[in-house]
Amino acid sequence: MNLDTKIKRIPVLDSILILTIALTGRVGYWILNGTATGADTPTYTSTCDIWFTQPWLLPRIINAGFTIPFCLVTDLLGLSVDIWVALQIGLSTVTCVLVYAVASAHLDRIAGLVAGVSMAILWESFQWDIYILTDSIFVSVVTVALWAVSRHYRYRTRQTYWIAWASLALVFFTRAHGFPIVAGWLLLDFLPQGHRYRLNLIPNPMYGIAIAILGTGILLTQYFGFLTDTIFQWYGEGLLVWDSSMFQYPYELSQHASPIAFVVFNIHHIILITLLRFVLIFVPILPRWSTVHNAANVGTLVPIILASGYGFITMLRSKSNLFRLWAIPLVMLLLTISLTHVDWDWRYRAPAAPMFSLLTGYAGWRLWYSERVQSIKQLL
Repeated sequence: MNLDTKIKRIPVLDSILILTIALTGRVGYWILNGTATGADTPTYTSTCDIWFTQPWLLPRIINAGFTIPFCLVTDLLGLSVDIWVALQIGLSTVTCVLVYAVASAHLDRIAGLVAGVSMAILWESFQWDIYILTDSIFVSVVTVALWAVSRHYRYRTRQTYWIAWASLALVFFTRAHGFPIVAGWLLLDFLPQGHRYRLNLIPNPMYGIAIAILGTGILLTQYFGFLTDTIFQWYGEGLLVWDSSMFQYPYELSQHASPIAFVVFNIHHIILITLLRFVLIFVPILPRWSTVHNAANVGTLVPIILASGYGFITMLRSKSNLFRLWAIPLVMLLLTISLTHVDWDWRYRAPAAPMFSLLTGYAGWRLWYSERVQSIKQLL
């Protein structure tokens, strides 16, 4: 076997390794726990009849990226929810290879392996695969978007352009948290032509304005009351974690009729509540979680968060172009959670898994080629 053939086989062997690790963990988790539902499951599954009888009503359009495929599999094809969970596990497994492909394409094999294996072992990235909820699919489509947008940044072809836009549409129409992730990328294209941070996803500012109006309009039809009333109510209550009295910010609220007055007279409390929510996003263990749950987080989540934090800071300091590709979506997701609330079971943290993994890959790449490690390698 010549050298060229061996080099070509490396990505294949790496992918097989990552697939094996990812599939073993996900299938094993499914075997141990079985297919599960959540309190929100009926909210999504109840749309199937409407999609097939009155699709023009667009039931929960903001979740269509999950509900339409789910309804096609379970209602139209008549397959069991176990088949749907198997599909979620399959997609989740493939996303680990996508993370490897993104990191290795922009950096090298070391970064790809670290990122891909991180995604494969990170329980946060697959614990929702066995649930009939939007979370598993949302993690998958966010990963696809990271791959597609990163690929378009490298090649800038018509094909990569449309694939990137299709992936962004999936992110937007799968979960409400997709709106800020997509917005974070698209806002970069409002920078002047030729600016190094532009992703060239919006060729004309007028198109961007039209897209912003359309996207905001869709979001408002679904969450108008939430955006205008509920968020202020939660800030008034000092809500940090949903349905958890353990995490509540106690303060004497300054009552004011208008939202603007509420913000002005309670701004110091609002800032503190937002910062506390941000900190709580990263909580790895809780007394009410099982020993296995806490152990999984300590073993996978804690080191990957620390590594991705190092990658984030290093990437920012070095002004790496990868920051806008991999870190901006993470910033937008964390900002959204901080401005709303941390979910009771920390589900909203799950979509950060591919960004955490890519940043961990970047951190591993920087450390591997650092002077200290290089000097150790020479000694060996």
